[in-house]
Amino acid sequence: MQQDITKDVLGLVRKFIKEHKISLSEFARKSGVSKAWLSKLYNSDANLSMATAAKILDFLGYKFEVKKTVGSRLKKTAKFYIVIKKKGE
Repeated sequence: MQQDITKDVLGLVRKFIKEHKISLSEFARKSGVSKAWLSKLYNSDANLSMATAAKILDFLGYKFEVKKTVGSRLKKTAKFYIVIKKKGE
């Protein structure tokens, strides 16, 4: 199953902001991601790089793993998916 990491990360960001009752600016400052970029992400106008996803997920207490689909032995046909987990799981 293909997973859209941008939507997943955005959902975690929104949940964190709501639960901690902080602004987007505050989240940006604390996480080390620019407010302008975070606003673009909120408006579905940004592509989330793996490096930025890792930075945001690390701040939120998560990590991601890239896994290869079972049965994908050849490089040309290999398929990958991403699993987001709480740190320590």
